[in-house]
Amino acid sequence: MPMKGLSVKDQRLLFAQSVRIEGLTIASACRNFEISRPTGYGILRKYDEFGSEGLEDLSRRPHRNSRAVSDLIANMIVDLKGVHPSWGPKKIRFKLAVSHPHLAWPVVSTVGRILDANGLVLKAQHRTKPPRLGELVTPDVPNRVWSADFKGQFALTSGTVCFPLTVSDNCSRYLLRCNGLPDTTGVRMLPIMIGAFKEFGLPEYLRIDNGNPFTAMSSTGLSRFQVYLIKLGIVPERIDPGAPQQNGRHERMHRTLKAEAMQSPARTMRTQQARFDAWRREYNDERPHEALGMATPHSIYQRSLRSFPDRLPAFEYDDAVSKFRVRMNGCVRWRTHDVFISETLGGEVIGIVDIDSRHSAIYAGFLAVAVIDNAKGRLLDGKSAAAYLKPLRPAKPIDLEEHVEV
Repeated sequence: MPMKGLSVKDQRLLFAQSVRIEGLTIASACRNFEISRPTGYGILRKYDEFGSEGLEDLSRRPHRNSRAVSDLIANMIVDLKGVHPSWGPKKIRFKLAVSHPHLAWPVVSTVGRILDANGLVLKAQHRTKPPRLGELVTPDVPNRVWSADFKGQFALTSGTVCFPLTVSDNCSRYLLRCNGLPDTTGVRMLPIMIGAFKEFGLPEYLRIDNGNPFTAMSSTGLSRFQVYLIKLGIVPERIDPGAPQQNGRHERMHRTLKAEAMQSPARTMRTQQARFDAWRREYNDERPHEALGMATPHSIYQRSLRSFPDRLPAFEYDDAVSKFRVRMNGCVRWRTHDVFISETLGGEVIGIVDIDSRHSAIYAGFLAVAVIDNAKGRLLDGKSAAAYLKPLRPAKPIDLEEHVEV
């Protein structure tokens, strides 16, 4: 239609009114508006039936999707997923197509969309990288740095899955613990760690990775285990995500553990633990270590002078530090904002110290664990926070003379 500046609907309305109200012939109106007669008759037919509203452009979408999946097909897909939660769309479609070949099954991508629409697809979780709590320390003397980690699980001959928890002293390579556990929960792990602390004393640092139960999926990365360590005066030393080489001495021990104590699994957890115990004694007392000048770990390791306390201390702060009790939802009221810190600190007293006019450091006991952006009322991400935490020093330095055995 030739009338610029008018919408398509308005031009159609003018055409219809020129015929029905002004009395132009359809042929003349079609020539004036430069449209064909079939188009003109179509406009008039809609105008006569629906008025001006009938001149809107209609959707070209088909009334029925010829490729739509029936409720029967969709329900069978969902039901099979319920029976086999770990199966993906490929397995589900194949199984259903074999079981019911007379039905027309949708492609794999459509099966995936049906599962997703029903909330049956596990979304990938993107972990927030917590800030590094200072640079990694050189393990120059025994008990300066311990390492704790789970060696990858393996199946016993009975079918039971075993997760070896290992704890070692980085300087002497002394293997403090090697315990097979049925899972990697903190409930199982903590008693093993406490047993090592009671037997060998406390290290200054415990080097751990970013997986559960050592590190939590949060901005601070603080797990309940790390809070426990800080109360004991132990610095949780987190390696970077995806950087096992930063815990290279412990990883090297894991290679030997796998080769010598895990290749021929026992039948029960008890008999497998007996193998771990025998291997650990050989590793510590008999095996020469090239990195130690062919000495054994037992000949170098000495028990820590810092004994495990009879009572778990509470966080302590200098008078100059602003103190706040974290609510059970993990938040504190800081200036004009409710700032989420960590649910693992719920009920604990934290310290907050201004770094500059824009940022403040959060302390859990002696250790700075996060940075608040005061203007936005939220924590900085791990990479940004690390730049501010790097020059900070513990509010209460670790005193190596504490708990000295007489």
